[in-house]
Amino acid sequence: MGKPSNTGIKGISRFDQQSQTGYQVRVWDPFLKKVIVRFFSDEKFPGDALAKAVEYRNVYEKQIGKPRSERQIRVIRRERKPLLTVSPDGYPAYRVNYTIDGVTRAHYVHIGRRGQEEAYRVACGLLEAKLKLAEESAQERDRELESRLPPAARPRVKNSAPAL
Repeated sequence: MGKPSNTGIKGISRFDQQSQTGYQVRVWDPFLKKVIVRFFSDEKFPGDALAKAVEYRNVYEKQIGKPRSERQIRVIRRERKPLLTVSPDGYPAYRVNYTIDGVTRAHYVHIGRRGQEEAYRVACGLLEAKLKLAEESAQERDRELESRLPPAARPRVKNSAPAL
């Protein structure tokens, strides 16, 4: 898992290119159902582009009623195969994402230790095992929730034996 952000600039990115240098603010507006993007150029705001970007973000979030938070949100792609990426320690690896009981986790299989083909095979096997474990966990949770229901609310199962 990545390091927690405590810098106070979540949602703000720095751009250093020949055509533009400055800070870009991105805020999700749930009412408009789109991301609001605004760029604060170093040229237009010399020395305080970051401060202006932070101020804009804070004012906009307060205006739409969004609570200010530095909490990191990890977006999980719904692919059912390992993803070739770089591990947190900087080495090429296959990343396997899985969710068990509402907790999302990532596991890295390093390519340098096994070779690319072997690492991919191991990552696929790991993903298959984790998905099976997640399915079993979900079924167990469903059985437990069902057992807590009163008998009248439980789903009916057809009896295969003929009634006497």
